[in-house]
Amino acid sequence: MKNRVTILKTGCFAFVVFFIVNLSLVTSGFAQTFRPEKVVKAIYFDKSQALRDIPVIVPEKQDRSWKEGVVKNKMGFHDNFKKVAWWQGPDPVLQDYIPADRSNPIIGQNHDGVSNLSGVAPPDTDGDVGLNHYFQMINLAFAIWDKSGNLLYGPADNSTLWDGFNGPWTGTNNGDPVVLYDEYADRWMASQFALPNYPNGPYYELVAVSQTGDPTGAWYRYAYEFSDMPDYPKFGIWPDGYYFTINQFANGSSWAGAGVCVLDRDAMIAGDPDAEMQFFDLGTSYGSLLPADCDGATLPPTGTSDYFLELNTNSLRVFHADIDWNNTSNSSVTVSQNLTTQSFSYSNITIEQPGTSQELMALSDRLMYRLQYRNFGSYQVMLANHTVNADGNGQAGVRWYELRNYGSGWSIYQQGTYAPADGENRWMASIAMNGEGDIALGYSVSSTNTYPSIRFAGQNAESSGTGILDIVETSIFEGTASQTGINRWGDYSAMTVDPTDDQSFWFTTEYSNGGWNWRTRIASFSYAPIVDPPVADFSADDTHPMVAQTVNFFDESTNVPHTWSWSFSPSSVTFVEGTNSSSKNPKVQFGSAGFYTVTLVATNDIGTDTEVKTNFIEVLDCSTVTNYPYLETFDEWAVSSPEMSCTADGTVSMDDCWINASSDDIDWDILTGNTASGLTGPDEDHTGGGKYIYTESSSCFNSTGYVISPVFNLSSLTNPELSFWYHMYGAETGTLSLQISTNGGNSWSSDLWSMTGDQGNQWAEAVVSLAAYNNETNVQFRITGLTGPNWHSDMAIDDFSVSGGGSGTPPTANAGEDQTICESSTCQLDGSAYNNSDIEWSTSGDGTFSDINDPDAIYTPGSQDITNGSVTITLSAFPIPPASSTATDEMILTIQQEPVANAGPDEETCEGVAFSVSGASASNYSTLLWTENGTGSLTGASTLTPTYTPGTGETGQVTLTLTAQGLADCAETTSAMTLDVISGPTANAGSDGVTCEDFSYTVNDASASNYSSVLWTENGSGYLLNAGTLSPTYVPGTGETGTVILTLTAQRQGSCSDATSD
Repeated sequence: MKNRVTILKTGCFAFVVFFIVNLSLVTSGFAQTFRPEKVVKAIYFDKSQALRDIPVIVPEKQDRSWKEGVVKNKMGFHDNFKKVAWWQGPDPVLQDYIPADRSNPIIGQNHDGVSNLSGVAPPDTDGDVGLNHYFQMINLAFAIWDKSGNLLYGPADNSTLWDGFNGPWTGTNNGDPVVLYDEYADRWMASQFALPNYPNGPYYELVAVSQTGDPTGAWYRYAYEFSDMPDYPKFGIWPDGYYFTINQFANGSSWAGAGVCVLDRDAMIAGDPDAEMQFFDLGTSYGSLLPADCDGATLPPTGTSDYFLELNTNSLRVFHADIDWNNTSNSSVTVSQNLTTQSFSYSNITIEQPGTSQELMALSDRLMYRLQYRNFGSYQVMLANHTVNADGNGQAGVRWYELRNYGSGWSIYQQGTYAPADGENRWMASIAMNGEGDIALGYSVSSTNTYPSIRFAGQNAESSGTGILDIVETSIFEGTASQTGINRWGDYSAMTVDPTDDQSFWFTTEYSNGGWNWRTRIASFSYAPIVDPPVADFSADDTHPMVAQTVNFFDESTNVPHTWSWSFSPSSVTFVEGTNSSSKNPKVQFGSAGFYTVTLVATNDIGTDTEVKTNFIEVLDCSTVTNYPYLETFDEWAVSSPEMSCTADGTVSMDDCWINASSDDIDWDILTGNTASGLTGPDEDHTGGGKYIYTESSSCFNSTGYVISPVFNLSSLTNPELSFWYHMYGAETGTLSLQISTNGGNSWSSDLWSMTGDQGNQWAEAVVSLAAYNNETNVQFRITGLTGPNWHSDMAIDDFSVSGGGSGTPPTANAGEDQTICESSTCQLDGSAYNNSDIEWSTSGDGTFSDINDPDAIYTPGSQDITNGSVTITLSAFPIPPASSTATDEMILTIQQEPVANAGPDEETCEGVAFSVSGASASNYSTLLWTENGTGSLTGASTLTPTYTPGTGETGQVTLTLTAQGLADCAETTSAMTLDVISGPTANAGSDGVTCEDFSYTVNDASASNYSSVLWTENGSGYLLNAGTLSPTYVPGTGETGTVILTLTAQRQGSCSDATSD
C-alpha cells in the first residue's frame, strides 16, 4: 500500500483515501459377539400406486463421469486377500473333467434379459422367480416377465420403482440392486443403494416390499440412512427379518469394516412406516459376508435367526444372529465357527477372451451370491461358492461347498473345485439346491477360444457327499464377442429355485456382445426324471495290483442308480476302509495272484442292469527279491503310448512288480526312442534301443508322480548299494529324488538322493550306498518325479540295480547357495549330503553354529566376520565304510552393514519459498526415500538433496524424514530434520492523508507484522520524526506543497525478504 500525503494551501483540510496492496502473504477370536450399534426407523416411507400404472422411466445412458461409467464395488480391502496366495497345488478337490451324462438337464425358458441400456459396467445381474413371475434387476434397470417368458413390465430405469418417493435420493440410480421373492409371505423385496452426495454422505439403502405377490402391483417403500457408504449390499430372506450385509467405506473410499443389518420383516410386510433396522458394526477385520437366504417348504428351527458366511484363506467363517424385536438390546451377531477348507489359491487368475488382450476380473476375494439355506428336518444345509486358481497357471475354476448342521454346529459336508482341463475359465458362479437335494451351479465361461458364455453343471442327490458334479455341463448361451475396454465382470449372478415345484432352477447372468455391450440371459431348467433303467459301468484305479494292495473301484453307471452289488470271481477278496459289496465305490484287496472277473449290478427305480468285465484285474504275486545282483532294464515292458498331455494317475500299468503309485498327480510312462517334445527328454534309453520310464510333462506342470519298486531283502548283502541311470534335460526341469521304506511302503524316508534342474542332454549314473540298511528284510524304493513349470521338463530313469560287496559309495556334500545377510541377522543354512555317516559345519571366521551336525543349522556371524564383510562356511560329509573319502563343499556368506541415515541440521524457510536439503548423508543403503508431514510437496524424494515446497498458506514446523532402505535383509533406518516455515513480514503504510503547508503530519493507521524492525523513508524536502516506529511524523520543508510519498519498510526475519508499503 502507498501512503500519499497531499499538502494543500494553508487553511484547507481534506483526506483522499485509497489502497494499493503490495504484500507477500504466507499461510479375532471365536465367539466374538456384537451388539446393535444403532436401531433406527426408516427416514422415509410411503405406499406406491400399482407399478403397472406408473409410467416407465425409459433407461438411458447415465451421466456417470463421477464414477467413470463404472459401478465401483470396492475390492482388495480385506487384509486376508491383500497378499498374493502363491500356488501350493495341486487343488486337493479338483474335478478336472466334465462328467458323463448321468441325468439329462431339460432347459425350459431361455431368453434375453435386460441389456446395458444405461452404459455402465458391471451389470450386477440379479433375479428371482415367484409363483407366477420372474423379476430381473440389474445396473441400472429392471423388467418383469411371466414364467412363460412374456414381458409384463419394462425394461424400466430402476428409479421407476421409487418414482414419487421423494427425498435426497430423488433422481439417483446408483446400482448394486438385489431382488428376492419371499415365498413364505408371497411378497417381493427389491433394493438398491442411493449415493446422492458421493463420495460424501449421508448414504441410503432404498428397500421396497410388494403389497401382494404381484410385483406389478403396489409397493411399500422405505429408505434407511447410513453414515458410511453401504457398498455391495447382499440380502437374505429369513422368518424374523430381511437381513443384509454391507461393506462400509468412509467418505466412499476408506475401508470402514463389515456391517450387518436386519429389517423388521413382519412390520414391512404389514406396511408399518415405523419398521426398524438393527445395525451391527463388525469392524475392519471382517468383510464381504453373505447372509443365508432361506428356501424350501420347511422353515428354520423355531427361534433360529439368520446365519452368515465369510471367505478367508483356506477357511469359511460362520456367524449367527440372535434377533429380539421386543428388546433390541438383547440382539446380537456372533462369530461362532471357523471351518477349515481344502486348500485353494485365489491369486494370479487370468481370464482370457478371443481376439483381445483384455482380460476379465475374477473377483476371487469373496463368496459369490447367494448363500442358500434349506432345512431338511434332520439336518440344515447352506451352499456357497467362490472363484479359485484351479491349476496354478491362472485357470479360473469354481470352488463350491455344501455345509450341513445336524444340530451341533456347521461342518463342511462336501466340497469340490469344478475346472475341467479343457482350457476354459469358469467363474462368477451361483449355486442352489432344490427340494430333492439336487444341486445346480451356473457360471460364466471364457478362454482364448470361447467368447464369454453361460453354462451350468450339477449334482444328483444320489451323488451327495462326493464333491463331484455328475450332471453333464450344459450350455445356456454361447457368447458371440469379447468384452473390451474394461475388465469388470459380474459382480454377481443368481441361481434360484422355483417355489411352485421346488425342483426347477432359474439362472441369470451376463454374456458379451462386444465392447461394453454386455447383455444378460434368463434360463430355467430341471433334471429329467428317471424313466430308463441304469446302464451299468465301472472302472478301477489299478488293474494290475499286487496281492493285498488296495484297489479303488468307481461306479460310472448312467441313469442314477441308487443300489449297487459288486462280486468277484474268484471270491478271495476283502472289502476295506468301511466299504462293502453294496457300496457305490468300494475299496478292495485281493488275496491271491491271478485274473479276477468283476461284476456290477446297478439298480434304480425303473430297473436293473449288469456289467461283467472278464479277467478285468490281474493280481501279481510279487515275492521279495533275494537274488542279487538285481537289474531292471525295463526293456521287456510294454510301451504305454503316452500322449502330449498329462498322463492321468492310475492309467499306466507296469511289470515285474513295479507300480505307479495311486493318489499322486500323474503316472510315469514307458517308452522307447525319443519323447514327443523337443528340447527335453532322452532320444533313446541308456544303452540304446531299449526302453525306459519317464514323466511326460506336457500340459502337466508342477505335478508329482511316484514309481515304487518290488520288495527287497538286503540281509544277505555286504555293503549293499543301489545304482540307476537318470536323464534330466530341459530348461524347466523339475526334481528327481529317491526314498526308501523298511516297512513295505507304509512310511518313507527323507531323500537318499535328489537332483534338481537341467543336467544336460545325456544319461548320468547315480550310486547310493545302502550300508545303513544291510540287515533290512522288507525294503522298497520310491522314485519321485516332480515336473517343472512348463513342458521342458521330461525326466527319465533306466537300468535300476541293487547289488552287494561294493567298495562303498563316497559321500557327497552341498553347502547350499551363497547368501547375503545383514550384520544383525543370522543365516539359515541349507546344506545336504548323501551316502554319509555324519556331517559337520566349519567356518573361516569367528561365528558360531546352532548345531554343527545339523544340515539346516543357523550361523551367527562374529565380530571379525562383520568387519571382513564375508566368511567362508564349509560342509563336510563323512563316509560310510567301506568308503573312506570325506566330501566337502563351501558357500560364501556376505555380511552387509546396517544402513546409516542423517537428514542434516534443522533449517528454516519463508512461507511460499522452496527449500532444498543440502546437509543430508547416508551410507550402506539400497534406496532412499524422503517423506514429510506438511501440506506441501517433495521433489527429488529418492535423492539426498530433495526440495520441499510449502503448501499454500503453510507455516510452522514441517518434519522431513529420510529413510534409507538396507541392503540384503538389513532393516531400514530413518533420520528426521525440522524445517521451520516462517511467515514473511507485512507492511501497510496506512491511508493517504492531507495536511496544510507548514503543518506536520503524523501517521496513525500504519501496521506491520512478522518483522524485526521498521523504517520510514520519504521523498520530500522535509524530514521524518520517529522513523523507526509505526507512528512517524513528517515535517514539510519550507514552502513545500504537492505530494510526498512516505514509505514503510518492515525488515525481514530469518530467510524472508523485506516488505515495503508507500
